[in-house]
Amino acid sequence: MAQTWVTRGLRIYVSDDPDISFAVRYLPEQASQTFYAAAPLKVVGGTGTGVQAWAATDAGGANLFGFSLQAGQNISATSYAAVFPGDVMATTPAHLAPVILATNNVMVEGNLLTAAIANYTLLNTDLGQQYALQSSASLYTVNNTTYGGWAFNNTGTNKAVLIADFYTQDTLPNVIQRGALPGDINARVAARVLGGVSAWF
Repeated sequence: MAQTWVTRGLRIYVSDDPDISFAVRYLPEQASQTFYAAAPLKVVGGTGTGVQAWAATDAGGANLFGFSLQAGQNISATSYAAVFPGDVMATTPAHLAPVILATNNVMVEGNLLTAAIANYTLLNTDLGQQYALQSSASLYTVNNTTYGGWAFNNTGTNKAVLIADFYTQDTLPNVIQRGALPGDINARVAARVLGGVSAWF
């Protein structure tokens, strides 16, 4: 019987790989960042170099640097200089954001939805397809509180990920089913960032 999966934000994990120690970095966070946990990020150079929210339209979406491990801290323009006088990195924000680099061994797990983050029924043919990453300020609700996040959009024009597996680390209550099946609604699926979209390959 078809199941309806709970909608929630992305989950990022690294396949068993000796490069796992390379995957996590702590990078200066740009001021005024309010991105969601697990949000895709880009790096902005120049004065105040640091990470900030990525958008599929950024340079054709070809600069996805990594994924945040925590939500943006919405820091002010406070620099290292205000914390450590004389620091050589005085032009960068004071907060270091933990980031998983978007390397080819990083898997991204999320709900497969359709335009405007609407319900979508999983098909066999979704496996291996290239889809967009899309954010929503009202992706899911918990205890009457609405939260934002990112999901896969099967109709977006800016392709960013390849659906690599219907397996998920999520489980359904009272259902013995490890992974989504065709016919499921809002299925949790696993994807890889496309080469040419990632800044790393």
